[in-house]
Amino acid sequence: MKIAQSTCVRCHGIFPRTEMTQINVSENAGTSWGLSRNLKGGSTARGSFRVYRRNKRVWVCNICGTGNRVNVGFAVYFYIFLATMLILSLADYFK
Repeated sequence: MKIAQSTCVRCHGIFPRTEMTQINVSENAGTSWGLSRNLKGGSTARGSFRVYRRNKRVWVCNICGTGNRVNVGFAVYFYIFLATMLILSLADYFK
């Protein structure tokens, strides 16, 4: 049985979909603007501007998908380690 393949949007590698996950991405689809004026003698002019967005489902490989979470976890533990070392060094300083 053949498994479908897709391209990862982060690393652009081609992987089987069994090794990938889909995520939702919001992207800019376009803009519109307009001007209007009161035709009954008023001098009131109005303008409007709108940004259109589109939600898209894209494929991300498991390496890129979990890579961000692993890095964030590492950063948290790293800062906890630094804070602990700072507290211990200050405790030795004030003895």
